[in-house]
Amino acid sequence: MNAALREIVFLERMNDYLKKDYRILPSEFKAGFISVKDDGVTTINDKEVCWFDLNRLPTKIEENRYRSNNPIWLQSLLGKIWDDKWIVGYDEEERKENGEVRRLSITDGGIIAIKAGTFENCLKFTLSLEKTIDNPNYYADDNVWHCGTKEFWYAPGVGIVKIDCVWGNMLTSNIELVFCSFPAKGSGYLPIHIGNKWVYEEMNLTAKNYVCRTSLEIASGVDDKYLVCISQETCFCDTTGSSSSF
Repeated sequence: MNAALREIVFLERMNDYLKKDYRILPSEFKAGFISVKDDGVTTINDKEVCWFDLNRLPTKIEENRYRSNNPIWLQSLLGKIWDDKWIVGYDEEERKENGEVRRLSITDGGIIAIKAGTFENCLKFTLSLEKTIDNPNYYADDNVWHCGTKEFWYAPGVGIVKIDCVWGNMLTSNIELVFCSFPAKGSGYLPIHIGNKWVYEEMNLTAKNYVCRTSLEIASGVDDKYLVCISQETCFCDTTGSSSSF
């Protein structure tokens, strides 16, 4: 029920965009479970409960920036979204059979000042995934879009507050936390409690009359397993008559 109600709200917002004749880009709603384990590892299965998407392709190179607005990206890249062993000085490298080389390093992230506030004592994660490919501009290739360099900043008591990404030679993106709400005071670098909510935007597209927003909300939970609802809304706020429909 918690997921269904939030999915209805998501669909109502998307319908509002359509009524305004905005051009819809890839958007989705999904719900799954976050698991907080005793060993300090937090994982997420984001489509375990439900998943609905509007599969619209970008028509401009820069619109591929929507791909980076994904604060749970580390789950697909590292198999978890938090691990207590991730501290300043942590470093690892993995060479995969498919030729990919993945490197992760964690350094002092200092102070981050963004729309959602100013956050001190941040951790900076630098994650690079290299692969030998013919085309250096692989931002739109579904087989290698996870490659490139990604930088994540975690703030204590808040979680991820900023994400910068680079694909190939032509495309970069900048994600920032624009709103957060925590009914209970958070602890650690990824607080998971019922009612917590994070909202992120891709700043380059936002500045050019796009909606490029992702929100995460912890809807319920029991026994260290929490239902999280995630909505990604992407559209060009075009008022010149470029129509779109379901």
